[in-house]
Amino acid sequence: MNKREEKYYLLLFKKLFPSFPDGEIISSESPDFIVDSSDKKYGIEISRIFQNAKVFGIKPQALDSMCESITNLIMKKLSETDTPHLEVFIIFSLHKALIKKQREVLSQKITELILGNIPKTNSWISLKNDFENKNIFPWEVTSIRILNYPKLQRHFVNFPRTGWVQKDMISDLQNAIDKKNDKIKKTFKSCDENWLLIHSEHFSSASFYEPSQDSLSYKYNSVFDRLFFLDGQNQKLFELCKE
Repeated sequence: MNKREEKYYLLLFKKLFPSFPDGEIISSESPDFIVDSSDKKYGIEISRIFQNAKVFGIKPQALDSMCESITNLIMKKLSETDTPHLEVFIIFSLHKALIKKQREVLSQKITELILGNIPKTNSWISLKNDFENKNIFPWEVTSIRILNYPKLQRHFVNFPRTGWVQKDMISDLQNAIDKKNDKIKKTFKSCDENWLLIHSEHFSSASFYEPSQDSLSYKYNSVFDRLFFLDGQNQKLFELCKE
């Protein structure tokens, strides 16, 4: 994560947690942020969590990254044409990782398919792959929906984030805590209290979490003074128990 992403989740934490301390928020390295109140300094370390799962041997966040790379290439190619601004929604069926050159080839095929099927103004069409001719419709794509609305200011090419909802989070949370336990022992020295905020991504196929009651009541091994889990998808905050 970069600092802007970390700050987003910190401010969301502040919004959802009524007892968030008042004071100046200072960007730091170890911990990630310091809240300097009138009587205490609170160190807040930020950590994100992903599901330990794979789809056809590929991690969901890697699939998201590939799809985002391909859709960005398509938007760039569309912007280089004189076609009206379009909104395109693609459902991919990627079964293996694609290197940069393969993504370029796939994005070109999809762009040509879009340009050959532009709907009339103020209308849309849906293209579905019958998987009979990959030269016309790439097999890595299940369907494409194309909308032509004149009010669009630029091309938009999107894809859905999908995944399984994970409820048992004990091992994932403890693993995230363990990594930060080592860090706090080595580097955190200047704060009166140290908090750890673990969050799932707001927009990721690997972040569909719904913590079970067992996960929330489990007593985690931590050297932090307080532990929190922030469900980024649903914007829900939970304080975790510790030994």
